[in-house]
Amino acid sequence: MTTLGQPPLKTCPACDARLVPGRSACVKCGLPNEKMPELAAARQHALRKGLQKTLIENRQPSRETQNAVHSLLGRETLKLVGGAVVLLVVLIGGYFALRAFRGPGVEPWKAFPTDGKTAVANFIADIHSAGAGDKAAADRAFQAIALSQRLPDSGNDAERWGYVFQDVDEYLTGEFGPAWNTIMNVEPADPAKGNAATLYIVTIGTEQLHVDLEPQTPPAPAAAPNPPHYGILEIREITLMDALHGDPVRGPAGFLTHVYGADGSAEQLRSIFARNSPLGRLTPTQIKRLLLPIVRNPRATALKDAIYRLSSVRQDATVRARLEKITKDARYPMDAQKAAQEVLDVTVDESILIELGVS
Repeated sequence: MTTLGQPPLKTCPACDARLVPGRSACVKCGLPNEKMPELAAARQHALRKGLQKTLIENRQPSRETQNAVHSLLGRETLKLVGGAVVLLVVLIGGYFALRAFRGPGVEPWKAFPTDGKTAVANFIADIHSAGAGDKAAADRAFQAIALSQRLPDSGNDAERWGYVFQDVDEYLTGEFGPAWNTIMNVEPADPAKGNAATLYIVTIGTEQLHVDLEPQTPPAPAAAPNPPHYGILEIREITLMDALHGDPVRGPAGFLTHVYGADGSAEQLRSIFARNSPLGRLTPTQIKRLLLPIVRNPRATALKDAIYRLSSVRQDATVRARLEKITKDARYPMDAQKAAQEVLDVTVDESILIELGVS
């Protein structure tokens, strides 16, 4: 049952039953002992051969899997690259198609109107609409400003000019109501110049605003266009500098209202300034913008003093119209009505004017 060089068998190579010492064959399957070594050797050979095959088979799928992964990654990469190329082609094609549809780009100066009267009329109308909260109109009004008056590197250039628009609308609304645009008329200061005029007079009721234009030209050495393209240079009565620094009430009143919730702070501060501001340093329009909002209110603080201080601009048509309304409006106290009449008649006591810094 044993072979030279091999250990004795303890189990039957045919059925794996334990061998019983002294028996000549397997007690389970009956395999003779002399056949067992040969069968055991054959079984071991078969097992070794099968194990080698199994190892080879186990390694082979790994290579196939690796190849499949590489192939899959390659396909995905090709898809991504292909998709990126297609997207780039679409974007480039869309860009050139849009350019072809829109035509060549417009140089900035070409966007301005060629008719001066239309430029001014649209500009003032957009200021009115901006005052009603139309943001698109505010943007159009800013776009009408001459290129020389803008600060391209400033992030708040439109906001700066927005103060001008706000001041113009607030002043005109206060004197002529929210529909002041319906009584507006625009004419060149010198009708003989025709469309070559660069100064226009905007009349709203008794008020007049003088608007300067500036021809917008291409960069040198190109010739100036004919007809010219006009941008708004300024409104003489309410300039950018006036809007930024001329109202002594806007800053302090805004601070008090925002920080302390002080309702009515603007009116109170305006009354203080109206009573004490040195009028000699102010332009006629600045004086009107300072005092007229006060005298429009029959219950304003320092009302009579503000009326007397209007003596410095008593020849102004808007001021005279306001004073005449006060003399006929029963809501005003008698002393205020009397003060308005004295200003109109130029009969104010000189000592009062001296005390108020008018003369």
